[in-house]
Amino acid sequence: MPGQQLAARNELRWNPFFRKWIIVAPSRQDRPVDVKDQKVEAAQKKTRDYIATQSSTSSPKKCPFCVGAPEVPEPFDVKILPNKFSGLDLDNKEPFTLPGVGSPYKVAPAIGLQEIVLFSAEHDKKLGDLPVDQVAKIVKAWKEQYMRVGAMPGIQYIYQFENRGSMIGVSLSHPHGQMYAFSWIPLYIATELQSFKEYHEERKRCLLCDIVAEEKRIFDRIIKENDNFMEVAPFYALWPHEVHIYPKKHVQSFADLDDRMMKDFAEILKDVNQRYDRLYPGIEFAFVMAIHQKPTNKENYDFYHFHVDFYPPLR
Repeated sequence: MPGQQLAARNELRWNPFFRKWIIVAPSRQDRPVDVKDQKVEAAQKKTRDYIATQSSTSSPKKCPFCVGAPEVPEPFDVKILPNKFSGLDLDNKEPFTLPGVGSPYKVAPAIGLQEIVLFSAEHDKKLGDLPVDQVAKIVKAWKEQYMRVGAMPGIQYIYQFENRGSMIGVSLSHPHGQMYAFSWIPLYIATELQSFKEYHEERKRCLLCDIVAEEKRIFDRIIKENDNFMEVAPFYALWPHEVHIYPKKHVQSFADLDDRMMKDFAEILKDVNQRYDRLYPGIEFAFVMAIHQKPTNKENYDFYHFHVDFYPPLR
């Protein structure tokens, strides 16, 4: 845009209105894109005014995540790759020229790490199509990633997530998730941590443990459950079709999940994905899946409780 100063390298810019850091990454424009066409289809009035969707029949021959591509020459079950178009860099520690004295703007190095998690070698299979044992391998990879990257010096928060669908901005349709390792605690997590802390100080109990107990008492919003996890249509949902996954036990992160819990989590995770896939048959249902867990900066977060949120963009 005219008059807009573009960053020459990855950097953080302070948003003074919402008091949070924004990642500015010039290289993101160079990402490969395999989405061939997008369309908007009318939906029945009783469901929605419209549904936006995409064709996900991109050619596996051109997919950089399919076996045989330079980055994945050999067959695999689950694979973790560095993000070639990362907005974060562990070595990004050069001094920045700051705005002048009195300026409302602040700039900082974008220190951190980004990785890609390939869910499967099969190009056209979404997470909900995979057997539970395969989903459990994904969960194990997330746990190992959380512990490995979280132990790196200077890393304070591990954000593991999946963006699904062109409406979200996905550029490659091969089933995959992402990991951002931040050198700071993002505002939405800091706000959530403060809420958990204040609730614990006031009531001497965990906020989410109380929510799990209340949902079990009422039962109306529990979609499915097993021994260790439940999927819930939350009382405080922000968006239509929003779903949360809650552990029944008080755990703070993937590091607290044993093999049985990881298998139960995989079962519930697969079920959520299958339900979204059935909601509008023939249409890829878009969502953001966000995994919320305690920071890795070695402070005490015993009051916090692991959970997973699904945010669909359809209104």
